[in-house]
Amino acid sequence: MQAVAPLMPILLVFGLAVALLILDMLSLSTRKSWLAWVAAVGFILIGIQTLNGMGVDAEAAGMPLWISDLLAFDGMAAFFQLLALLSGALVCLLAVEYVQQRMPHFQGEFFALLAVTVAGIMLAVAAKELLTLYISIELVSITSYILVGYVRGDKPSSEGGLKYLLYGAACSAFMLYGISLIYGLTGTTYLSELQASSNLSPAMFAAAIFMMVGLGFKIALVPFHMWSPDVYEGAPTPITAFLSVTPKLAGFAALLRVFVVGMEHYAPLWLPVFGLLCALTMTIGNVVSIPQRNMKRMRAYTSLS
Repeated sequence: MQAVAPLMPILLVFGLAVALLILDMLSLSTRKSWLAWVAAVGFILIGIQTLNGMGVDAEAAGMPLWISDLLAFDGMAAFFQLLALLSGALVCLLAVEYVQQRMPHFQGEFFALLAVTVAGIMLAVAAKELLTLYISIELVSITSYILVGYVRGDKPSSEGGLKYLLYGAACSAFMLYGISLIYGLTGTTYLSELQASSNLSPAMFAAAIFMMVGLGFKIALVPFHMWSPDVYEGAPTPITAFLSVTPKLAGFAALLRVFVVGMEHYAPLWLPVFGLLCALTMTIGNVVSIPQRNMKRMRAYTSLS
């Protein structure tokens, strides 16, 4: 157990998802609002476990090398994981009445999917290998698509889920192509080894752009933000609140690890592009939110900035 102690919070969140499904199956009552409280308390307890494990050294604990080479157990990962757990707990409490009224027959699945999404985010913020990062982000994306279109028979929810799926699939393809280019140019997908290389070629610039597209979609960076107003408007209200904060944690942490850590030597390639996109995102996010008459759409644009 000591060897996997740094990994325990992520495993516990997956376990929480399974426990929620079992409790939902065993419960005979139609009112299952208590599942939200179970999920929220579970997230909080796992957050405490994450805090207690922040000082544990993965190597000293005997963590297998194949795990410690793929995942980072540092302060940055713990910080983003704590934010994801706190956000998950708050969304569960926000969703108590909404889920009971709008989706009374699928309450356990809703909170289980939310837990799996949080677990995916916890994996993504710790990933220090590109394929591990890609798989983690895909786990977050797939469960998010389902949560957006979760209200059966509701046209805006179904439309938002479909648009989220189509945009997300396209941007995931860009990201995967960028990873393949990086591997072809450097021979590695590990960020620590990528950091030691220096290949300032046009192909590496293209790889950085493709990675930027894939990760820019996750944080709704202009011009990869077009999905957010429709998705935020159609999603269940608790999921709108969730999307505006929690999945973006994975995107921001991935951007920091990939570009600031792994591609630090390639800053002359990506830094000017990021500067331009950040300026556009802050400007468009604030300006376009002004004429909005729908609260969710306005939230989508203000969350850009």
